[in-house]
Amino acid sequence: LFGTVSAGLVRNGTAPGAFPLAVSPTVASFSGGTLRVQFKMIAGASDQNAGIAFDISPDGEYLYARYNTKDGDLALWRFVKGERQLIVHGTGASQLPLGKWHELVVTLRGTSLSASITGNTTLALAHTLDAVPSGRVGVWVKRDAVTAFRQFTAVPAK
Repeated sequence: LFGTVSAGLVRNGTAPGAFPLAVSPTVASFSGGTLRVQFKMIAGASDQNAGIAFDISPDGEYLYARYNTKDGDLALWRFVKGERQLIVHGTGASQLPLGKWHELVVTLRGTSLSASITGNTTLALAHTLDAVPSGRVGVWVKRDAVTAFRQFTAVPAK
């Protein structure tokens, strides 16, 4: 995906705090627009979740917006130096049902980020990033979660 494998990518990808990612091979750099994915949470030991990862760098660091059932909310996280760091929890809480398809949408305009679940007006997230993201994109899930994904799209800003 990045041309060469860096030591940072290996270190971050195998760190005890690492999470599974599926990275889009067709989007080399995404700096703004809309990311969408449909997800179906099936099972999980501690909670069930789904996320969109973006700003994925060659060293394996990235940002991700995720929904999880434990908190019942959207949140924005950073994965850096083998550890995750919470940036902000969104507003509202809602328990999305398991076994049904939902759609997570992340919109990036410059440093402005918003995330939502299509059709759910309770769950919302808005944040101003430190810098305009640029990097690969994909989907994210915790290690103990079983989540299906389909119809991932990355539509650049016009």
